[in-house]
Amino acid sequence: MNEQLYKYKYSIILIFTVILVIVAGSLFFINRNESENMPANIGNGIEESSSNSDIDFEILPPEEPTTPAPQIHRPIVFPAGTPDNIKAQLQEDFNRVVKTLEEDHLEIAAWNELGSLRKGIEDYMGAVEAWEYALLLSPENMVIALNLAGVHGYFLRDFAEAEKYYYKAIEYNSGSLQAYGQAYEFFSGVLKDREKATGVIDLGIKNNPDNSDLKEFRNQITGE
Repeated sequence: MNEQLYKYKYSIILIFTVILVIVAGSLFFINRNESENMPANIGNGIEESSSNSDIDFEILPPEEPTTPAPQIHRPIVFPAGTPDNIKAQLQEDFNRVVKTLEEDHLEIAAWNELGSLRKGIEDYMGAVEAWEYALLLSPENMVIALNLAGVHGYFLRDFAEAEKYYYKAIEYNSGSLQAYGQAYEFFSGVLKDREKATGVIDLGIKNNPDNSDLKEFRNQITGE
């Protein structure tokens, strides 16, 4: 992988939002015509976020989970070809996040960011561990659930787990068009299951009967 790709990936991590459009040629396998017609506010694209503003943190501190915290000092292995300057900056970010968690292992935003950093170096199981623990600390958090759905569906190719987390994200925030949009792209683009893809839009309409964007999009994909 060339230096330009790593600079791109790292720049996304720095602004705490990863929009995964092209990785190793074509990870999304999305029907382009349908995707291009999707209203922007339905949630086009697989978005990953570690921004505090995107996460609904509880007012009260999270309770100590019964599940032990993942190892925050998990080895950092950069993919072959990572430029030295990118390695140095990523290492600095890892050090910062780990230091935060050493001081407060219940810091939800730090766990979420650690997941993003782990995914950024292609340590997908490390990302899952961090995000699963973040979800324990912040139950019913839609953003973290979508992060887990994305890494399972597009990288680990564990479709059952991906589907589970997409529906969890919808359950956690049934009014969010982002959750329906990302689930639709996964069902239509990766699973190639038009019935499930249309079904998740129907679920969005059922939960949001006054939303015209969802209804219009359904008409576009079904021709009705």
